[in-house]
Amino acid sequence: MSQYKPPQRTVAATVLTTAGFIEATFHISERGAVLQQLDAVKEFYTVTDASLAGVDTRVEFLALQRDSLIFFVPQEEQGEKLTSPVDPQ
Repeated sequence: MSQYKPPQRTVAATVLTTAGFIEATFHISERGAVLQQLDAVKEFYTVTDASLAGVDTRVEFLALQRDSLIFFVPQEEQGEKLTSPVDPQ
């Protein structure tokens, strides 16, 4: 029996964690803005092609604990939806 997996997209980012800086690709839902995905209630973020500052090797897969994330700087792509639109009211 196959398990449902919602469509995903990737966002390259530099993040500061409790272990230091990491450059990686985050896998998030196709729906919604990046900020909404980061605010989602889940324990871990799915990360690939990760490198920790000061370490020469790259890691193919990393499960990054949500509580270890201090800040997130996406490498913005043209047309990327980073935040939700603001209601002008």
